[in-house]
Amino acid sequence: MYKTKSILKFAISMLFIIAAFTACVKDDDFDTPQIVFEDNDISNSSITAVKNSIIQDYDNTDPSTLIYTFSDNSDVVISGYVVSNDNSGNFYKKLIIQDKIENPTAGIEIDIDLRSLYTKYNFGRKIYVKMAGLSVAYFDGAQGGAPNYINQSNPTDNVPGVYKIGIRGEDFDLNRISATKIDDYIVRSGVTESIVPKTVLTTDFSDDTMNTYVKMENLQFNLEEIGKTFAGEANDQYDAERILKSCDTETNFGLMTSTFSSFKSINIPEGKGFLTAVLMKNYREENTVVVLNSVDEIDFSNSDRCDPIILDCGLASSAGNTTLFSDDFETQTEDSPISGNGWTNYIQEGSQSWEAYSSGGTNSSLGISARIGSYQSGDTSTVAWLISPAINLDAQTGETLEFKTSNSYSDDSRLELLFSTDWDGTEENITNATWGILPAAYIVQNDDFYGDWMDSGIVDLSCAEGTSFYIAFKYTGSGNSSFDGTYELDEIEIKY
Repeated sequence: MYKTKSILKFAISMLFIIAAFTACVKDDDFDTPQIVFEDNDISNSSITAVKNSIIQDYDNTDPSTLIYTFSDNSDVVISGYVVSNDNSGNFYKKLIIQDKIENPTAGIEIDIDLRSLYTKYNFGRKIYVKMAGLSVAYFDGAQGGAPNYINQSNPTDNVPGVYKIGIRGEDFDLNRISATKIDDYIVRSGVTESIVPKTVLTTDFSDDTMNTYVKMENLQFNLEEIGKTFAGEANDQYDAERILKSCDTETNFGLMTSTFSSFKSINIPEGKGFLTAVLMKNYREENTVVVLNSVDEIDFSNSDRCDPIILDCGLASSAGNTTLFSDDFETQTEDSPISGNGWTNYIQEGSQSWEAYSSGGTNSSLGISARIGSYQSGDTSTVAWLISPAINLDAQTGETLEFKTSNSYSDDSRLELLFSTDWDGTEENITNATWGILPAAYIVQNDDFYGDWMDSGIVDLSCAEGTSFYIAFKYTGSGNSSFDGTYELDEIEIKY
């Protein structure tokens, strides 16, 4: 009986509580509570200032000045917004942060020995980095030999490079921050912002734009890349680079994709369009690349590509006996620009022109050749043309072209064989003329032995027409004069 009364009292009490609660509600409009995160800004420095710590002490005779270590009692704290996302597996044990959510002026990489960083440091998350005990290092691709590829970069030249934060190791190398020490250095704020990608061209690539979130428009993959996957080919190891072309600047650069990414086996798009990505350097910091957070960040749905004209008559079984044009460069003066015999030797960008050269080494059997390369030129961009005199292809039939090429490690610089039928013969109109590609010719590749001369094959020109047909050898450097490769050209013959 006593137990029954207790239960009854409890039930009546609960009814009063429910009645009192519902009496406070005027209608059925329940608003979701808005949680406002306060950002207790603890930063007292900037990404730019941390980068400047290297520039201030830089000594080109001392590679140890390319890494700067903050003291264990340093009070320096920087802030930044995360623009990398390793959810798709395309970033590995690194965070990329930039200083602003829009129009950033600096970005930097933080190397951390932990995967799935996106679960804590999501895209757009504001974080703080306590620099006490951490080091910052600079890399632009000029890594020397052992031990651990001593860094020989130069933060004061015009070669774009990247700055990285980590733990200083032996021999001036940079190690990742231990997973157990992350919270000692990185403070995660409660704020996540919408990052606005900065629209850039290839001409904007610099130390300031590296490691920032960018948008690039009017891009397409080069023709030789079409049909490939992002990183799923048999010869792709760790990271794959697919060459992109800017239709605005006529410049090539890479899209780098990890072979551990979730979209590695997807075919690259065949059209033209835009992408948003993190602007970086590749694995050895040699070449500028963009890295996607996910495959959804690329839209090349425009089928109107900006490809050049292609003239492909194939290869001929033999060449004729009559010569229309030839040059073996033996009459040229060594170490001087190529001149005479109708050649146009034109520098479009940079300071390097085609010059006469005799190596004296294993590939000296041909004597003097024409050489081009931007190694140690100091130029941020190198484009050089060697253009033949006008050839009349309407006066006969069965024309062919032959030549030989050699290189000293092309290192992502490129040599192209082009043609034009509408160039007027003046230097000021070279870039205004229509230049097409002659793809049948073989041009030496980076994996060919540097001491060998490679035959072009007998390139058939019989399907070409015109009374003023020009052929051009166009060299484009990769943008890093510390290692840009050299090409040599010799024994050019056009016959019928």
